Amino acid sequence: MPPRRSRNGNHTRTTAFGRAGIWKRPLWQRAILWRLALWSFLSRWILVGCAITSSWNDWGREDRQDPDDIDGVRRQLQEQLERNENHDEVRRQAQQQLEQERIRIQDQFLDQNQNQPQEDAGH
Repeated sequence: MPPRRSRNGNHTRTTAFGRAGIWKRPLWQRAILWRLALWSFLSRWILVGCAITSSWNDWGREDRQDPDDIDGVRRQLQEQLERNENHDEVRRQAQQQLEQERIRIQDQFLDQNQNQPQEDAGH
């Protein structure tokens, strides 16, 4: 964080760069700081440019596949369809089991309610 502004009443314009005392440093330190600032700015934009370029190169790659590899794509799609069908079958079986369990519990509850008044009448 740069030093605070001085409030000594002089109306000279100072910048954060000047308040940081950059001009009071020796020339070799100023040169190093200038190079660091320049390098950090440039390297950031070099990295951004590389990221954009690499993402552009990946876009549309599936459209440019070799015609020989269409069989591989068909195989992958077929496997995915089979997995989806298997998933649907497993889900259907689980729903059937849940429904059977619900019916069993409901029957038990009804049996208990039917037996309970008879037991109360016997007392």
